[in-house]
Parts: sequence; C-alpha cells; structure tokens
Amino acid sequence: MSEKNKMKLSLEQEQELVRMYKSTGIKKYSDAVVLSQNAFIHIQARKYTSNPELYKDLVQEGFVRACIALKSYSLDKGTAFRSYCKVAVMHAMGEYLARASYVFYMGADIRNFNYEAQRERAGLIDTNLPYNDESPEKIVMRDEIKHMARRLFG
Repeated sequence: MSEKNKMKLSLEQEQELVRMYKSTGIKKYSDAVVLSQNAFIHIQARKYTSNPELYKDLVQEGFVRACIALKSYSLDKGTAFRSYCKVAVMHAMGEYLARASYVFYMGADIRNFNYEAQRERAGLIDTNLPYNDESPEKIVMRDEIKHMARRLFG
C-alpha cells in the first residue's frame, strides 16, 4: 500500500487542503483530501458485502461520492469535511445497493416475465408445468443483495 493510501489528516490539515483546493482548484489538493477518506470507504463497503465484485463497486461509488462531496462542500457551514463526506458516502452506498437490488429484481423479473409470455403465446411452453429458470448464480446474487439490504436498512 502506498503512502498516499495510508494518509490520515488532522482536522486542521484537512481544512487547509480543502481551502487550498477551493481557492486554486489544483487536483493534488483534492486527491489528498479524498484519499484521506480511503479507510472509511473501505470499511463501509466491507460492512455491506462479502462479494468481491459488489465490494469493488461500493468502493468506487464511495470515492465518486467523496469527490462530489468535496466539490459541493462549503467551509462556511462549520462542519468538518470528514463528517460531510461520511454521510455522503454512506448515502451513495445505500443508493447503489437499492439500485442494484431494484435492477436485479425488477429488470430480471420483467425480462423473464416478458420472455415467458412470448414463449407462451407462441405455444412453446406448457403453462401447467412448474417453471424455474433461475441459475444458481442468480439465486446466490439475489440472496446476497437481500442480505446487504437488510444490513443497510434493517
């Protein structure tokens, strides 16, 4: 792990870097502030999943939201950036999990429903037989998303 990823800033250092970024717009200041949130973002992502692919997505969502939070952050509000950023990151991860859950359930279910309806109209399937086309991967992913949603919202 590089030194940048291990960076932990004091409140004064963080405020000074935010002030420098806001006044000059130089990217190295924003990088330093966002990377100081690295540990928090990874810890939050680990709380919600053990799935490596979803973990990477949550970490990416966290860093994107930290960058957005830095752009919208105002020093005049009297709140530390780290507090502002933590709320934004947790919100982004929650939104991502809700979106992932919605896309999985609604998207897959609607596609399967439409596909089955087309096959039924064409006379290709018997509607009296039980039919389940969920692969083991879909079932595991669905259960993983349910578990994460419960941890996030429950």
